This record gives sequence, C-alpha cells and structure tokens, in this order.
Amino acid sequence: MFRNHFLVVGSILISLAVWGCHSVAQETPILMLPCLSLRSEYTEPRLSLWSEYTEPPIPVSSNIPIDLEHVFWAADVQSNRAGLHWSRLPTTPEVFRLSEENVAADESAAFGGDAQAAFRLANHYGFALHDWSLYLRWCAIAVDLGGIGEAASSMEALQQIGRHPEAVVRAFELSDSDVEQLKKSVQQAHDAKAAFRLALFFGYSRNDAKQRDEWLWTAVTMGSTGAKRCAELWHVSR
Repeated sequence: MFRNHFLVVGSILISLAVWGCHSVAQETPILMLPCLSLRSEYTEPRLSLWSEYTEPPIPVSSNIPIDLEHVFWAADVQSNRAGLHWSRLPTTPEVFRLSEENVAADESAAFGGDAQAAFRLANHYGFALHDWSLYLRWCAIAVDLGGIGEAASSMEALQQIGRHPEAVVRAFELSDSDVEQLKKSVQQAHDAKAAFRLALFFGYSRNDAKQRDEWLWTAVTMGSTGAKRCAELWHVSR
C-alpha cells in the first residue's frame, strides 16, 4: 500500500515537473515581438574613424525635445557622465562591447523577460558593432518588456537624425503576408504585441506617422506597456 502511495506521489511530481518545463518552453517566445529577427543579416558600410568621430551630429527636428548628448547612454553604464558625447568619443564602442559569454547570458535573460539585458544588447549591436537595425530591434524588445524610456527615446532619435536611413527602414520590415497575419492577430486575438509590431513597421519601414500612431494607440488600449511608453515619449496624441 505504501509502495503504491509513493508511486502515485512520484508520478504526480514528475508530471508537474514536465508540465512546468513545457510551460516555460511555450511562454518564453511570447515575450518577444512577432516577426522580428534578432540575428545580424547585414553589415552597414563603416565610415572612417576620423569622419565617424569628428562629424557633428545632425540636429533633431525641433518639435521633438530629445537630448542627443545623453539619450544614447544606458542607465547602468558607469561612463554615463554629462561631459561625454556618444558621436565623438573613439572609446564609445568599447564602453558597450560585450563578450560572447555576456551576449549569450543577456540573450537568455532577455528571452526570460529582462528589459535591461535587452537594452544592453541593443547598445552592444549598435555602438560596438554598428549594426543599427539590430540596435533598433533590441531597443524595441527592451521597450516591449519593460517600457524603458532610454530605449524608446533612442529609437526616435536615431530615426530623426537621419544617420542610418537604410538600417532604420530595414529594422522592422515586414512582408505583405506578415502584415496581414499581424492584423488578423490584432482583430481576432486582441494581440497587443502584434499591434505594437505594426506600429514599428509603419513608423520606421514605411515612415507613415499616421498609421504608426493609429497602431500604437491600438496597442496601448490592448495593454502594451511598451507602446504606452513610446506614445508618451514620442508625443503621440490620439
């Protein structure tokens, strides 16, 4: 009798453990934005070191109050001092460069829902490796996971200064079938992540502010923290 009792208890515990592992495997991808590749597919031509760090930054449109002196620095970076300027310091790439081990660790943390890890990856790919498409994608993930203000402001600033237009357009590109599938997800499943993803597509890949704002507010009404943070920082009105 006792043996049967232990066998039943053991079976229940094993079932719970298997169910728990299955739940993690199913839930983890849901944390990330749909239709978004997070692997580098393109290397943008580099400027010479001299022109890259001596060229004055292109001013931002006056109707968007973004401080380019500070906005690109992550909140937890020791070098985040008022006297530094991201576009003129030759040491900037090294400040943000991550080792392979740290990239793997931050990717794992980001897939687990860590917004700060996603933002560290954004800065690594952008400022250390100069892959600005991946920079924008990881910034979007950081915003989506925790509504990080620095990431949302940096996304808008990079688009406004016009430095890497091809990378900006490519960052959130979607196929026609992807767009239709995301729209169905919004309409049928009230998927806030899908609505936010469409806002990024129209805002960056299509430069369509009207549709960007419409999808952004759709995502907000469906409960997207990231979309709400972007709407606030991008001064998007209903």
